[in-house]
Amino acid sequence: MAGERLKELQDAIIAGNIPQLVLASLSHAIDSRSSDVHIEPEKNKVRIRFRIDGVLRRIVEYPPNIHPAVV
Repeated sequence: MAGERLKELQDAIIAGNIPQLVLASLSHAIDSRSSDVHIEPEKNKVRIRFRIDGVLRRIVEYPPNIHPAVV
C-alpha cells in the first residue's frame, strides 16, 4: 500500500496535479503511520519528509515553482 501511495505521489508531481499531490502526501503519511509531515522548501527543491518510528525519512522532492500552490 505504501509503495502504491508513493507512486501516486510521484505521478502527481510529474503531472503538476497539486490536489493529487497533497492528497497522496497525506494518504502516504497515514499509511506509513507517520507522526509528523515536514515540507521543507529550499532554493532548488522542496523536500517532503515523514517522521516514522522517531526517524525523519525523505519521501520525495518536488520543484519549488509549484510550492506556493501546495501550501
